Amino acid sequence: MTPLVLLISADLGKNETSCSYLEASGYDVVTVTDSENLTEKLDNINPQVIVTDLDSFPFQGKRILEELKSHSKLNSVPIIALINANMKDEEEEIIGVNSYLVKPIRLRQLLNQVQNSLPEEFLQ
Repeated sequence: MTPLVLLISADLGKNETSCSYLEASGYDVVTVTDSENLTEKLDNINPQVIVTDLDSFPFQGKRILEELKSHSKLNSVPIIALINANMKDEEEEIIGVNSYLVKPIRLRQLLNQVQNSLPEEFLQ
């Protein structure tokens, strides 16, 4: 079974690049570009890893993380947050994430973080 990554980001250009890279590396990717459609998507998928670009949703990052954590089937799904350097010091904005990467990131960094976050049954 191919691992599914949920990518939550309003940055369409970076989404396309990240999706292509992750797909070329053997992952299925579902994207959410509008935080208003997040609940609907969450009801219909079972990701193994969630990557969320908190910086691309100004003033909504905390709400997005709360929504992810409150969704019963996602309680144990690892969350990787992409943040700007200023957010690193704002712990309340990134509370509940398993790991984070400070932007700008390299695609290889993202891939490594996704691989390290996968549940054991998906490790090769």
